[in-house]
Amino acid sequence: MDLLFNWKYKNGLQNEIPAESQILYLKTYFWDMDRQILLDLVSKKMPFGKYKGKLLCDIPEDYLIWMHRKGFPEGKLGMWLSTLYEIRLNGLEDILRELKKINRPQ
Repeated sequence: MDLLFNWKYKNGLQNEIPAESQILYLKTYFWDMDRQILLDLVSKKMPFGKYKGKLLCDIPEDYLIWMHRKGFPEGKLGMWLSTLYEIRLNGLEDILRELKKINRPQ
C-alpha cells in the first residue's frame, strides 16, 4: 500500500478509499502482526469471570466493550482481549472464523 493510502486511513479519510482496499489494508495489517496472537485468540480460553472456559474469539462483543471501558487486564490476556476488541471494531471477524476452522482440534 502506498503512503497516501496509509495517511488517509490513519487520518480518518476512509471514505476516500475504496472499500475493497480498506479490507485488504486491514487484513494485511492484522496478518503482519505476530501471527501467534491470532492463533492464540482461536485456541486460548478465558481463564475467569462470566465467560470462563470459552474460547477468546467466542467472547461476546458487549463484554469486550465493557472490558475496554473498564481497562483490559495486564499481560498476555489483556493484549489478547485488546486485539480481539480491535478486530471486532474493524469488522474483521472473518479472519478469526477462518483461523478457527483451520485450527480445529482433530
